[in-house]
Parts: sequence; structure tokens; C-alpha cells
Amino acid sequence: MKHPRTSREKTVSARTKKAVQEFFDEQSALFSEGKIEELASYCSHPLPFYTDDGIILATDAEMYQDILASYLSRIHAAGRVQFAGKVVGIGPKENGRFAVRLDWDHIEEDGSLRGTSKLRYFLADRPKGGYLIEIIEYFQFGGPPILNAPKPERLH
Repeated sequence: MKHPRTSREKTVSARTKKAVQEFFDEQSALFSEGKIEELASYCSHPLPFYTDDGIILATDAEMYQDILASYLSRIHAAGRVQFAGKVVGIGPKENGRFAVRLDWDHIEEDGSLRGTSKLRYFLADRPKGGYLIEIIEYFQFGGPPILNAPKPERLH
């Protein structure tokens, strides 16, 4: 006998799954192209990053851009030139907010996969469409850790 779904077991529509994947495809392209100012426009501030090494709080768009610029330079120095995000899970929406599990593949110049970072993003619906990143949580790094490197001057 099948049990009825509870309110916590809401399914995510195919339309939402497609829209979220397209959102992260755009994020991937912007990150791969180094367009950090545009990336910052998709985030709320302050923006917390949770990692095994600690918490980073990007208090404003400029600080978030500094974090991304530092991380991007270390990633490129390690030979990664492209990033491909794959949505692996989406939680139910509550009050226009939901969690997304994402795998970021780190791809080298020769096209080989170097590693995969596993993250959870907490997103909010934007009033005019699209999403806003409110929290980023790292579970596994496929590249250099975001905290274990010299930090931009504003982060000291």
C-alpha cells in the first residue's frame, strides 16, 4: 500500500529543475570566463561560505569579487580552465527559498576532468525571475580549498 506524500515530500517540477540547471550553466560560463562582477550580482550580501576549514562571510559584492578573483587565480594556476556544474538534487521550496546540491567538475586545458567539488547552494526566487544565492556550503573540494591560500588584502 502506498503512503500519501507529506507536505515535506513535495516534488520539484521538471520546469524548476530545468531553470535551476540553466541558472548554474550561466554561473559556470561566467566563472570560466572570469566575469566575477556579474557573478556577484547573483548573490545576496552578506554571503556566507561554509567549509570544513571555517566560514567566510562576504559582507558585500566587492568582498565577494575579491574572494572569487583570488580563488580563480589559484584554480587557473592549478591548470583548470573550465567548470561544469551539474544539479544533483533540489529541495522543496518554502517561502520562495530552496536548497540545491551541485557537483562542479574542474576541467583542464586538455579536456580532462581534474576533480569535482560538491556544494549546496541556498537560493531564493527573485521577484522579476531568476534566483539569488544566499548561502554556499562546500562538502568536498575538487580543487584548491577556498580558505587555504593567501587571501585578498580586504580579508586579513
